[in-house]
Amino acid sequence: MSNSLTLRELIQALFWQKRLVILAFLAIFVPVAVKTLLEPKVYTATAKVLYKRSAPNLTFGASFVHTSQEEEINSELEIIRSTPVIERVLERLVAWRKARGQLVDRRTGKPLPEPGTLGWSKAIVELQKAIKAKPLEGSNVIAISYESEDPEEAALVVGAAAEEYIRYHVRVHRPRQADSFFAERIQETKARLDSLEEALVAFQKQHGIIAYQQQQTMALQRIGTFDQRLSEIQTRIIAQQSRLAQLRAFLSDSAETLPGREVADYPLVMQLRQRLVNLRLRRDDLLRRYKPTYPEVRLVEKEIRETQEELHDQVAELIQLEEGSLKALKAEEEALRTTLNYLGAKIKELPDKERVIAGLQLAIDETRRIYSLLMQRYEEARITEASDPRVANVAIVDPARVPAEPSGPRKARNLVLGFLFAVVGSLSLGLVAHRMDPTLKTPSDAGSLGGGDPISIPDVPAVTR
Repeated sequence: MSNSLTLRELIQALFWQKRLVILAFLAIFVPVAVKTLLEPKVYTATAKVLYKRSAPNLTFGASFVHTSQEEEINSELEIIRSTPVIERVLERLVAWRKARGQLVDRRTGKPLPEPGTLGWSKAIVELQKAIKAKPLEGSNVIAISYESEDPEEAALVVGAAAEEYIRYHVRVHRPRQADSFFAERIQETKARLDSLEEALVAFQKQHGIIAYQQQQTMALQRIGTFDQRLSEIQTRIIAQQSRLAQLRAFLSDSAETLPGREVADYPLVMQLRQRLVNLRLRRDDLLRRYKPTYPEVRLVEKEIRETQEELHDQVAELIQLEEGSLKALKAEEEALRTTLNYLGAKIKELPDKERVIAGLQLAIDETRRIYSLLMQRYEEARITEASDPRVANVAIVDPARVPAEPSGPRKARNLVLGFLFAVVGSLSLGLVAHRMDPTLKTPSDAGSLGGGDPISIPDVPAVTR
């Protein structure tokens, strides 16, 4: 059999191995088509960062300059893919997902990783592979991209990667002498300031003091209020005692006595008092015309006695109410006196406590002044350091945006490529199977068995029954 492939042999292979070719085509194309059609849409977000390369050293050749610039770009790409940057991006991504109520990873179905765990380390490695960073040819721009089924997540990751890269780039290239010195001093001063403020707050809470002047003013105001209230209570007690004395005098005097105006606040007693007055006037009028034994006079006398008894009973009940009210007023008077004594003692203690508070406040003000001065010097140092070209040479020129259209999958292209691959693969498999098949399929195959001239095989007539 010849090693060269002819069109005739290809057609023969397709004819004899058509079943194998069809099965191979279906076995290749169907999975590709199913996977392509079921594959979800993915969105790609991109951010572009401008990196200003350092000025080349003109004393060297062009080849060295090119290599140096290439090394700088590669160094920046490694910073983008570094663990500190990716870990900060992962922290922001996990926080964003939790804020949206996504506590489970959609792809793996597992809970979101927590820092310090094995899952966290694996997530960092996966994110390092997923975030793509490459320089754009012929420019100083680095493109950072990320694919996700959620367009907002894609934009978030790319934006976070660009921001964290710039932040870490500044940290890596910033001179550390002044930065570290001021940072240590600021940390020490801040700790001392916090300690003094905590001591002041604890002392104020322990003794119930906000500020001396304010506390003194508040105490004096409270004393004035309570003293005024005490005067009012004492006045009411005197009036109450006078009223009780008059009511008791009414009960102890003769039956002809009427209660005074101290019962004006009690309508029932006043009604009985007025009724008794009217009955007495009527009795006097009848006595001027009739004798005391006159029936109508005797009837009026009876009503007068009944009204007096009822009035006495009401006044007795009124005395009990007034005595209870007087007891309550005296209790309130005693409470006010106790409160005033307590406030007076507190005012006497304020000067000693104020000295302690003043000392703590002075130390706090001095420490706060030092802290403010250190922060000012620290910011000045950072501004000076920021002018270093190694620090101020990166900027986001094209921030990440939420992609409006999916970037993949390209289903039509994938189906066409899958179809072509299935055709080529099935034809190749059919051809290999055809060549490896030892059976004789044509007279030329039989003629080549002996290695000489072809053997003629006569036609055999068909046998009829």
